[in-house]
Amino acid sequence: MKIIHKYEMIAIEPGSLTDKSFDWPEGARVVHVDSQSPGTVQLWVEIDNQYQRDSPVLEDRTFKVYGTGHHIEDRDFYVGTAIDEVFVWHVYERT
Repeated sequence: MKIIHKYEMIAIEPGSLTDKSFDWPEGARVVHVDSQSPGTVQLWVEIDNQYQRDSPVLEDRTFKVYGTGHHIEDRDFYVGTAIDEVFVWHVYERT
């Protein structure tokens, strides 16, 4: 069985984009990226519910938010886009 959790990626202010790391159970999958309030980006992550009960093997996963027009590192993998009123933010996973 699976479950979806919501994680706040970052509270964003123009010019202050940073990386964010999470320790998630192995196999966790980002299924949606969006902004629920101004200046934020959230990730909805599907996790095998078994990991809620057992001792999970955790993976350290790092994400970065890029603004439209920003240069993106070649090693980063696209996850999703969030529209925050005036801004459009693109989330990439660092590999």
